[in-house]
Amino acid sequence: MTDPVRREYARLAPVYDKKWAFYNEATIRATLSGLEVGGTERVLDAGCGTGNLILALRDKWPRLECVGLDLSAEMLSVAGAKLARGAGRPPLVQGRAERLPFADGAFDLVISCNALHFVPAPARALSEFRRVLRAGGRLLVTDWCDDYISCRLCSLLLRLFGREHGHLLGCREFAALLGGAGFAAEAVHAFKINWLWGLMTARASAGRR
Repeated sequence: MTDPVRREYARLAPVYDKKWAFYNEATIRATLSGLEVGGTERVLDAGCGTGNLILALRDKWPRLECVGLDLSAEMLSVAGAKLARGAGRPPLVQGRAERLPFADGAFDLVISCNALHFVPAPARALSEFRRVLRAGGRLLVTDWCDDYISCRLCSLLLRLFGREHGHLLGCREFAALLGGAGFAAEAVHAFKINWLWGLMTARASAGRR
């Protein structure tokens, strides 16, 4: 296992939910608050980690058809055990956001929560999100925000300690990347989950190719 992110999350997987409980709960609440669904869509959770967002989605909309993708096999193993206790385990796939192993137009909705800052080529990931969405499909991204100094400092520390870490994006830069990937941005804004930690959330729709 040579990928530093995979190595880091193989180590974190058994303790991830407990260690980052506040952060996960706050970002999932923010993500769900910006979500508009009918309740029967096919949804890709890109960077699903230990499956907490999928659990929240199924609790709120039991008829959603969810698929989870993550780089870490160990995180997916935790997600699989957790999700199997519900109404049947959804498909969980190991893979990268920059090379999604799904057909064109396979999903109605793509969600990425706290994962895009680990992707070395976010523009390529957004193009892949667009590819796997049907015309008129929706994208919702929640991620660290370069507009906040706390996130910039955290990113710097991660780089100093040698873990592979992607490019943090500010709201304006992210809106431009959305347009370049074929999305129509509906809203991109920054927000705080506590006095220190800042994120951004973005909603966009996919036009015809």
